[in-house]
Formats: sequence, C-alpha cells, structure tokens
Amino acid sequence: MKISFTVIETNLGKIYIEATDKSLLRLNWSDVKKISKKKIYNPILIKAKKQILNYLKGKKIKFNIPLDPKGTKFQKKVWKHIQKINWGEKKSYKNISKKIFKKKVLMGPRSIGNVCSSNPILILIPCHRVICSNGYLGGYNNKIYRKKKLLLLEKNLIL
Repeated sequence: MKISFTVIETNLGKIYIEATDKSLLRLNWSDVKKISKKKIYNPILIKAKKQILNYLKGKKIKFNIPLDPKGTKFQKKVWKHIQKINWGEKKSYKNISKKIFKKKVLMGPRSIGNVCSSNPILILIPCHRVICSNGYLGGYNNKIYRKKKLLLLEKNLIL
C-alpha cells in the first residue's frame, strides 16, 4: 500500500497530510521549512487539501474523507466519539469521559486529554472542540493559539 504526503501552507501554519489511496492517515501541524511544488496525484490528499483550505476560510463543511488513525482500541473509541462533536459545539474532557467509561472515573478526563494529545488527524478528529469543564481551553497538540483560532473560526469570527 503506497503512502503519499503533502504539506500545505495555511494562515495558522503548515499542515502535513499523509494518506493511502483509500484513507487519510495523518493530518498535523508541521514545522517543515520547504514546501514541495510537486503535483499531487493521490485522490485522498487532493480532497483533504481542498476541504482543509475551505474549512480554514470559514466555510462550514462536513468532512467526508475516510480516516484510518493509528492508535489503540481505546484511542480509536475516543476519537470516534470526538468526531461526533458538531461544528461550533464544545464538549468537556469530563463529559466525554462519562460517555466513554459509562461512569465516573477519577482519572477519566485526564485520559481523554491524553488521547486528544495523541490525535494523528487534527481538525477532522476535532480535539480542538474539547475543553475543560470549567470553561478553560485546556491543551492542544501544537500550540494553544491554534485551538483558540479554530474555535473562533467555527463561531464565524474573523481570524
């Protein structure tokens, strides 16, 4: 199975995207210095790039790219739940913990935060929509200012 990648420039920084011909594997912020101008032939990469750029322009879209995030069974369960959080909506780590564990678990919210921090497909698995129960933003994989910007974007405010 051939894996292809591209890096796109956005107003929030560079984004690295990796996919097979069947599904998206990774979508993460990148600190790569040089962006290749090589033509992209992978249909998943082409679709992902277009949808991400439209999303970052403030267009409310429903991502419809097949995902294949690599992780544990527990991580995949949490990521699947997080994918159900709608545009502009926020859920707390505590709320997600209660849904996943079906009861109160002392370290549950922290375990949800750890899963969010290892999310291989940012934005499409919208961990930026997961916040602390007291209203604080909590953490975000690769800079909290990006989480703030994404949440503002989804409230249709200007970035």
